[in-house]
Amino acid sequence: MKLEAPIVLIYAFKNRDLTRVKRTLDSLVLQSNQNFRVEFVNYGSSTELTKELELLIGDYSFVKYNYLAYQNQPWNKSRALNYIIKKIEEPFFFISDIDIIFHPKFINLLHNMKDKDKMHFYKVGYLSEKETLLQKSFEDYQVEFYSKVDAKGMTLFPTEIVRKNRGFDEFYHFWGAEDADIHFRLSGKGCESVFYEEETLLLHQWHTSYRKTESKELTKNLQIKGIVQINHQHLFFNQQDGVTINYKQWGEVSANAVLEELDNVTVNQVILNRKVNIDHFIYGILPNVTNTVITVKFTRDSYEKSLKYKVKKILGKKVPEYYTLKEVNDLVLLHLISFYRDCPYSYKITADLEAIELRLKL
Repeated sequence: MKLEAPIVLIYAFKNRDLTRVKRTLDSLVLQSNQNFRVEFVNYGSSTELTKELELLIGDYSFVKYNYLAYQNQPWNKSRALNYIIKKIEEPFFFISDIDIIFHPKFINLLHNMKDKDKMHFYKVGYLSEKETLLQKSFEDYQVEFYSKVDAKGMTLFPTEIVRKNRGFDEFYHFWGAEDADIHFRLSGKGCESVFYEEETLLLHQWHTSYRKTESKELTKNLQIKGIVQINHQHLFFNQQDGVTINYKQWGEVSANAVLEELDNVTVNQVILNRKVNIDHFIYGILPNVTNTVITVKFTRDSYEKSLKYKVKKILGKKVPEYYTLKEVNDLVLLHLISFYRDCPYSYKITADLEAIELRLKL
């Protein structure tokens, strides 16, 4: 008798609370149907957290661990998921989140709902911050609110059609819209999107939302001002244009050794934050170089801080125009994820927030 293929649960992770990781994996231990396995992708968490994560995951025999050395690139959930989707052999996979606590019968439900022509996504009960801190059985948790039909993150996918349409769109960085995008694109190929809301079998542990962590100032944590809105505009464009296939490269990753070596290359060029310098680098230099490693440190021009500059500016005399380092960050990082995301690169903000270091292999 041929055994039924397990369902693959895919987790994509970067620098999150390990308590929540333990709780989601513990809830899988309690599943009545154990015909599943987990592909866990660590997308370049910090060295210290990675060590702790690897020790934790070692306690769960159903987890296969994957480390991708994207420590000095922004979060790209689509690429992390595509890396696994491209190589799994099982016919169905479920996209999970490390914040999810599973009801003991959830895996059994997934097996009963498998359909090569449908994507099933599931209602999620969101816990409050206070409730999340408590240890209870699934049924005893008090839900604060429930997800609606527009929240498509927790989905059971048929593998074949996802591959044919080249996975998730890897333009989406940081947070938002990659799940709605793939539902729209696959629906256009005849794969029906079905919302399961008969009962709540998934609980979401509370955490601060990405939007609340956005800063108007430069921070060590990589950010781009307005990226959520840009992501949703990209989704809107795909919907308006009827895009169904992800035409860009998908599921390819830079070798860990290449990324780690690049992180340590000495920076040999300094570009000051004058607008003309930054604009020329983005539009005049980058498009015209190939087969090389570009190393650049963006830093603030000392003249911008001088009394002479301030006096001349007050008097209305001609002075250089400047970007703030936050504006430099937003311009350069958005350009990288738009046009160079498939190239190995390392992007770091120095601890004193006085410089940005870019190493890009073309």
